[in-house]
Order: sequence, then structure tokens, then C-alpha cells
Amino acid sequence: MNFNFDQIKPHFDGKAGFIAGLAQQIGLDHIFNKALEQHTGRPPEISYGTLAQLMLINIADDHNPLSRLNEYFQRVDLESLLGHKIDPCKLNDDRFGSFLDAM
Repeated sequence: MNFNFDQIKPHFDGKAGFIAGLAQQIGLDHIFNKALEQHTGRPPEISYGTLAQLMLINIADDHNPLSRLNEYFQRVDLESLLGHKIDPCKLNDDRFGSFLDAM
């Protein structure tokens, strides 16, 4: 029996990987970015779609309050979940609060 290893898709273990995969499949980041980003002014350093994904990951996995999200994300491999690197120190309650205000 021959196996074609090109057909094998890697998956992340755990709730965080599951939620990140679902968010990517439905294009959650594009939905939030299209709805919330303004066309004038400076673009946000971290997109609204990324913040939405991060909030959902936290809620499904551990559900920390906004004031402790940066502590939670220090233990998570954000680059493998989101596909790009984010400094966990930039994930603070002010940034998530601004996202919720925009929403």
C-alpha cells in the first residue's frame, strides 16, 4: 500500500488549536476586519480579526479576564495558532477593551 504524504494535513491539539482552525476555515479575521476597521487614520497594530480570534481561543480554553490575557498568551504558541508572530506583551486589557468598544 502506497501513502501520499502530501495529502496529510497536520492539526493542532487542544481547544486553542481547534478554535483557531475553525476561525481560519470560516475567515473570521476577514469578517471582523471588514466590519470594524476604518478606512481613514492609522490601522491598528493588531487587527480586529486577530483580536477576535484570540478572545475566542481564550474563552474556549481557559477563560481569563481581560486584565490577565497577556499572562495566558505567554503560555500559548501564537505563531502556530495564527500563522504570524505577535508579541504577547502587546495583548493587554486596553487593546481588547478597544476591540470590544469598536464591536
